Amino acid sequence: MNFGLRLCGGGRRCMGTSSSWHRVAISGGTTRSYIGGVDAKAQAQVSRQMDEMVVVDTAAKAGCLVDELMALPIPYRKMYMDFEGINLSRNGSVCIGQLSTPGTACVHLLDFVMLPNVLEIKGSADRSLRNLMEDEAWVKFIFDPRNDVDCLYHTCGGVFPKNVICLQLCDVAKDRMDKKHRPYLNGLKKVLQ
Repeated sequence: MNFGLRLCGGGRRCMGTSSSWHRVAISGGTTRSYIGGVDAKAQAQVSRQMDEMVVVDTAAKAGCLVDELMALPIPYRKMYMDFEGINLSRNGSVCIGQLSTPGTACVHLLDFVMLPNVLEIKGSADRSLRNLMEDEAWVKFIFDPRNDVDCLYHTCGGVFPKNVICLQLCDVAKDRMDKKHRPYLNGLKKVLQ
């Protein structure tokens, strides 16, 4: 799949697909060819630009985000997510979600307070964030997803993410491979040290 950048509502850049695009457009005017895999220079350029945040608090922004995610080539179909809220559990509520992918140059903050149905809003391809979260073709990375998934399922209309990788359990697996055993799980702060 070929993809390129186009301007979306408010001058923000969104990914867009078209059979006529044959290059990856990166902010700053540089382009790299995309042929059968991820261009290492393009990926490095995108990684350096992860300082932008976009608050998704309107239906137009949510639809544009879905379109942007759908335009990503298969190697980039990964979501790094975290959700915060009040008593984040089956009895609590989600207030904000953080979503990033290797193929986008920003972190998207999903505002569940201003836009409670943010996961249900569809893009131009008739897909929503809920569809992407429940799609097994997308890999979802979450640190300790137990409460996040519990709250999404019970308070957001039965959203059940599939193909989730728990980064906390990856840390345990790494320690076990190094022959380190411990009776407890490390928190995010300890894992990042």
